[in-house]
Amino acid sequence: VQGTFVRPDGSFWTMTIDDRGERIVPESKPGQPEIWWIGDSISMGYLLDDENTTPFAFAAAGYNVRNLGSDSLGTKGIAFRLNQALQANDHPAPRHIFWIYNTSDFVDDLKDLRFESNPLYRLAFRLHYELSRRSALYLLIRSKPADMNQLPPGFDAAPPDDHPTFTNLKSLSSEVAARGLSLTILVYPGMNPETGGPGIEDPTTAKLVEFLTENRIVTNGHPVFDVIDLREDFVRLQQSGQSPYVRLDGHPNDIAARLFAETADR
Repeated sequence: VQGTFVRPDGSFWTMTIDDRGERIVPESKPGQPEIWWIGDSISMGYLLDDENTTPFAFAAAGYNVRNLGSDSLGTKGIAFRLNQALQANDHPAPRHIFWIYNTSDFVDDLKDLRFESNPLYRLAFRLHYELSRRSALYLLIRSKPADMNQLPPGFDAAPPDDHPTFTNLKSLSSEVAARGLSLTILVYPGMNPETGGPGIEDPTTAKLVEFLTENRIVTNGHPVFDVIDLREDFVRLQQSGQSPYVRLDGHPNDIAARLFAETADR
């Protein structure tokens, strides 16, 4: 299924979904290592044409790739989607998994917690979902600048130690290790809405990197649960005149997608 959509600046982008409901990637080739990409809209490649998504670009380096990214998922939802893919057993097991991490997960995980505990919220969310699918007028009314993918992600201070996102990350790291898999999380800075550049001082991103670094898992010298901090790389791109963000939005653009892919291939 293919669709063409409009970016905030009025330009168009095309997204193609395969028969599994996943964003398309180049066709697999025998003998190449299997690498999966998980995450939310960033890994999926929201606002980017098919060939400009990170998983698609990464495949060009000689990998069979699967794009399991899905819009608006929190950490728990992303872990659930990964487990579903592994349990389906309809695809070769991944040699490694990459995750482009967006701090919106801290908001999405709170939403998921509320979704689980509040029947009225579940009902309202379902109504919102159905109206979003069926009514262009509803989507137009709901659209607002605050929907842009930018900082701060809902709060101005670092999240508390008992935030559900940290719990979900710990649970996922244990499951990855138990399954004999390996996962690397790529952390990047969201766009600062005041400057349009990387939000390098964001306390949420800083605490996330600190948490992931403290909870790295290395077995026999090989990283099992690892993190790569790309905050300074985004600053260098911005300083060189190459903005890493989609104009008038804040999602990573094709320049950032290539950086993600090149970093993963190092």
